[in-house]
Amino acid sequence: MKLLQSETPCTWAARPWPGFVANDRIEVNTQDLTQLRNYISQLNKLGESSGNDWLINVLGIDSNSTAVDNKKTLHPTQYLQKANYEDVIGRVVKPIKPIRWCVSSPEGMSKCLAFKDAAFSRDIRPPFECNREKSSKVCLKLIADGAADVITLDATEAVLGRKNLNLRPILKEKYGNEKDLLAVAVVNKNSKVKSLEELKGLKSCHTAYMRTTGWVAPVYNLLEKGLIKKDSCPYYKGVAEFFTGGSCVPGIDEEEKDAPASLEKICPKATRVTYTPLQCLKSGDGDVAFIKQVKVNKAIEEGLFKTDEIEYLCSKGGRAPVSKAADCNLGVVPPHMVVTSNSKSNVEIDTIRHAILSAADLFSKKPEIFKLFGSFMGKPDVLFLNPATGVEVLPDQATDVETNYSNNMLSKVMYCSSDAKNKKPKV
Repeated sequence: MKLLQSETPCTWAARPWPGFVANDRIEVNTQDLTQLRNYISQLNKLGESSGNDWLINVLGIDSNSTAVDNKKTLHPTQYLQKANYEDVIGRVVKPIKPIRWCVSSPEGMSKCLAFKDAAFSRDIRPPFECNREKSSKVCLKLIADGAADVITLDATEAVLGRKNLNLRPILKEKYGNEKDLLAVAVVNKNSKVKSLEELKGLKSCHTAYMRTTGWVAPVYNLLEKGLIKKDSCPYYKGVAEFFTGGSCVPGIDEEEKDAPASLEKICPKATRVTYTPLQCLKSGDGDVAFIKQVKVNKAIEEGLFKTDEIEYLCSKGGRAPVSKAADCNLGVVPPHMVVTSNSKSNVEIDTIRHAILSAADLFSKKPEIFKLFGSFMGKPDVLFLNPATGVEVLPDQATDVETNYSNNMLSKVMYCSSDAKNKKPKV
């Protein structure tokens, strides 16, 4: 080691000073930009003279720093490059294998790329990569083959992936303080319907074909009540014969080529994939919406419905207010899950799990950095469901809720007829 005879410091790393970011509609050297700079300067002086608490909380300036006008504007990327920040944050001791997140929609890809950059900037490692494929089925095959690493899935897809493709759910969504995820049937308060039996001949709104709460739970309940014959195959024809007023089951025509047209009769053609059951009910297109209870809570929070405008249909008959979901629902179901390949080593799985947990914990506490949970660019349920508030670790083996769902509700809906006993369910 040689002592340097210089006053220039020998630095191992550097980072840029915190800066203020304005909307990119403010152009360089305009009156708006000058006015904004003057406001920040005046607020800084006011904060220094009146105490530092609000100065730190609002402007992010502490007693050892001050706002300085750099006389010109820079794109955030240019600002980081000027300080060599990208070199510092990207510096690793040895190459790290990225976690490849598979998505199947353009909005999913956009959010994944934004998430990747946000997580990388916060030193969450391994870094993430994003792969977009045609469908979740393609993603599942790639994960099983080792060509991708993770995907978030509806419980039904996750359960079938575990059974048929040796996949492993490693994390589950959590929804605030909700202990159980409940499937519910929602009707308008002024509806005359008081039981599932009285829905015959009416119009139904579903999340999508073979989704846990939007299809499996209601079809299971119709089967259990004898409203659809258990030996009548396929069951989607029985659903069409029960809801003769029409239905909105987004995507069923892509999965089942001979599905009756009435199962998408009330879906708006332009927005059928993003048309939620509650929007369907609100618009008057449908008479009942099959959905997760946490989605109803979120819709009320966002103002789509008032608490006293809707009620739940109980599986055993009767109705109840939305505050009584625990006593009036269509069953307890597993939540959305993050899935990877079960062929990975325990170390690989722990590494993936830790990175996602770290990102979820950070961004749930600081959504101003990146909004991981909630709508993205106006689209709901991108990567994670809107009501999700975080993720939790799943045990190595299937939970009791998953096992009960798989062996009862799901198996009966997929059984369909006696000759299906020995057939493997499709993923």
